Amino acid sequence: MRYELFLDKGGKKISKSKSALDVLTPQTWFRYASPISLNLLMFKRITGARNIGVDDIPTFVNELSNLEEIYFGLRKISDEKETAKLKGLYEYSYFLKPPAAASAHVPYNLLVYLVTVSPPNNRTEYIDKKLREYGYLKNGLPPEIKQQLEFAANWAKDFQEIPETKMEIKNSEKLAIEDLIVIVRNETDERILQNSIFNLAKKYAIEPSSFFKLLYTILLGSPRGPRLGPYIKAMGSENVARALGRATGIPPAS
Repeated sequence: MRYELFLDKGGKKISKSKSALDVLTPQTWFRYASPISLNLLMFKRITGARNIGVDDIPTFVNELSNLEEIYFGLRKISDEKETAKLKGLYEYSYFLKPPAAASAHVPYNLLVYLVTVSPPNNRTEYIDKKLREYGYLKNGLPPEIKQQLEFAANWAKDFQEIPETKMEIKNSEKLAIEDLIVIVRNETDERILQNSIFNLAKKYAIEPSSFFKLLYTILLGSPRGPRLGPYIKAMGSENVARALGRATGIPPAS
């Protein structure tokens, strides 16, 4: 059976003349994520029309990882009813046959970055080393991460946009990010970019570690990761600037 979602993200009907990426089919989804993550979309209670685009896929992949951590008790939620609801959603995503144990999890955006910067002739070893360095793995790349790397490689090949995480931020943080966007668009030196983040945190009286954590979460979906100076250079200054702007509601440069 073939499913198609006939609304674009603006709520308009998809015409036959639109490009293939404007029509989100399971075939498109499975290029970037597993069937289980699509099951999650289908079983979630979403009010109103489901305006879903390709750029939403990483969000559902990360959400499925969060649900798995809740299901196996690795992530705690104080509300028992909410916990039961989320565990049920996880079970239904697996058609009531969930795995016996939790698998390894790495944020989608981080895998996209590592695929982007890894040497083609030594990709597996490079990514394995980096994930150990960042504290995500201890004993090599498990099969589920290798599969996720294939999805991330397809994303890196097909898209330049960073699938950022949207967050509620304080006014001081927004002002600091506004300044950072300007710097990112005009500076290419990794060291200056890295130091600029420290300087902006100081300028707006933000704890540097908290500011770095915020930026990591927006750009990588994780509170930790690679040094941000090299990350910005590898992912492209304009891509990073747009991702920061979208996540914080800062209008794009005219």
